[in-house]
Amino acid sequence: PGDALTNELVLLHKPSRTMACTDLFHGVYADFDPLNTWMCRAWFKFNREGDYKDARILPLYRRRQIEAQNGGAEEKGGQGIKNVAAFVKELVTSDDNFGGNHFDIICHSHGTPPTREAAKELLMAQYDLTQMEKIASPENSVDVTAQNLFSVGRV
Repeated sequence: PGDALTNELVLLHKPSRTMACTDLFHGVYADFDPLNTWMCRAWFKFNREGDYKDARILPLYRRRQIEAQNGGAEEKGGQGIKNVAAFVKELVTSDDNFGGNHFDIICHSHGTPPTREAAKELLMAQYDLTQMEKIASPENSVDVTAQNLFSVGRV
């Protein structure tokens, strides 16, 4: 969604409660992931407001790519990321066959998959949806750093 070049599909495996995607969600790289090279850390540091491990931030290059295909940024009169954000909100909150009640885990191509803890909240946060405040609040205390997201290990 939101990327006319890749025409991404989002897949759902109901028995494992897992959603699989490519560019819709950008996770973080675990410290000991062989793909977590210095180049990867530098790239995502510049594209994630200085913190390559913060899964709440959609990388800047992805945001710009979506904006370019939707008429530009909202402040310049375009749709910005509204179309993709609307899709994400529907995906996470709907109760139909492909809704939020059917997945808890996200397998993704960017970062060390899978994202198991707070996956829906992180997906919504990347698209500036309201649950960002929920996961960032001290009362909630969900730690979205790479150290905690990958404490259970890889599948």
